[in-house]
Amino acid sequence: MHRLKTREHGLHTLQVLFSQKYLPDQVAARSENIIEQLIACLKKGSESEGKLAAIVTSLFCIQLGEPNDDLYVKFRDAIMPTLRDETKSLSLRTSYAQAVGIICFITSEDISATVDLMKSLEIIFSKSYLLNDGTTPILARDLPELHTAALSSWCLLLSTMPNNYAHDLIRIYAPEKIPGLIESSDADLRNQAGETIAVLYEIARDIDSIFAEPPESLLITLDKKANDSVKYKGKKEKRLQRATFREIYNSFEEGRSPEFTIKFGREVLEIQSWTGRLYYNGFSNLLGAGMNVHLKENGFLRSVFNLDDVAVEEGQKAKGNRFERFTLLFEFLNKGDENNEAIKRFITYNLQNHFREYPCQKIAILINMSEAGLRHLDYDLVKFIIASEQNFYSV
Repeated sequence: MHRLKTREHGLHTLQVLFSQKYLPDQVAARSENIIEQLIACLKKGSESEGKLAAIVTSLFCIQLGEPNDDLYVKFRDAIMPTLRDETKSLSLRTSYAQAVGIICFITSEDISATVDLMKSLEIIFSKSYLLNDGTTPILARDLPELHTAALSSWCLLLSTMPNNYAHDLIRIYAPEKIPGLIESSDADLRNQAGETIAVLYEIARDIDSIFAEPPESLLITLDKKANDSVKYKGKKEKRLQRATFREIYNSFEEGRSPEFTIKFGREVLEIQSWTGRLYYNGFSNLLGAGMNVHLKENGFLRSVFNLDDVAVEEGQKAKGNRFERFTLLFEFLNKGDENNEAIKRFITYNLQNHFREYPCQKIAILINMSEAGLRHLDYDLVKFIIASEQNFYSV
C-alpha cells in the first residue's frame, strides 16, 4: 500500500508538471524511464493508480508532440487489455478509453492501426445502439459513461482519417448508427452523439461526399432534442441538451458552425468548426489552466489549431538552450532536510530580485524519481515550488 501511494504521489506530481509547463527537452531526455514507469502503472490496473497513469500518459504524449508508432503500440498494448476487461472498474476503463484516443491521435501515423482502434472503441459504445425493434437497450449503471468516452475518442480519430476512409465511415455510421445514440437515456451520451454527428457531416461537406446532406428524419430528431421539454429531466440537463442540439440543428439548416475565440498572451485562437471545438475541448480538459501555456509554446498544439510557428523573441536568440544555464541545483528534496528551509527562504525573499538581475537564468529542481527517492520526497516543498511558479524537472 505504501509503494502504491508513493507511485500515485509521483504520478500526481507529473500530472501537475506536464499540464502546467511545456518541457520538451527534459521530457525527451528522460523519455525511456518515463515510458517504462507509465507502462508499469497502466498494466497494474489498480483504479486510482491506473486513472492517474492514463492522464499522465496523455500529457506525456502532448509534451513529446511527435508521431511515434512504436510508442503508440507500447501504450496501446498496456491499455487495451484493461479497457476490454469487463471485470475491471468502469471508472478505470473510462479513463483508459479517453486516454487511448489522445495517445493514438498524437503518436500513430499508421492508418490501419488507427482504424483497428476505432473498431475496438465501437465494440464498446455499440452496446448503446438501438435494438432491432428501435428501443434503447437497458444498461448497467455507469456503462453510458464508458460508452461516451469511447465515442469521444472514436470521433477524435475519425477527424484524422484520409478522405477515402472518411467517406466509408460517413456512409456506415452517419445514417443510423450514431444518430440512434441520440435516443440514449444518458444526457452525456446523447450530447456526445450529437456532436459526433456534427463532425461526421462537417467532414462529409469538406470532402464533397455524396452523404453530405443529412436525411430529413435526422433533422426532425435534432429539432426535437433542441426543443425537448421532458419533465423528468433536470433543468441543467435540459438546458445543455437544448443548447447542444440547437447548435447542431442550426449548423445543418443555416450552415453555421461553432464560433468562439480564446485569447492567450498577445494571440487569439479562433475556433470556427465542430472539429476545432472537438480538439479544443479535448486538450483543454486535459491541460486545464495550462492550456494557454501550451498554446503559446507547444509546437504540436499550435499545429493542431493551425497557429503560426512559435515566435522566438529577439532577446532570447543569444541565450542558447533555455535549460543550459542554472542558478541553483538541488538533487534531493528529502523530508526534514535542513536545506529545505533554506530553499524556501531563497524562493520567498530573493527570487524576484534574482530574476530581475539575471533574466537569462533558471532555477532547476532535480527530483530523484526512483522508488527510494519518491518515498523520502518532501511533497510540501514541491507544492511550495510549484506555487512559486518555478520550473522543476524529474530525473
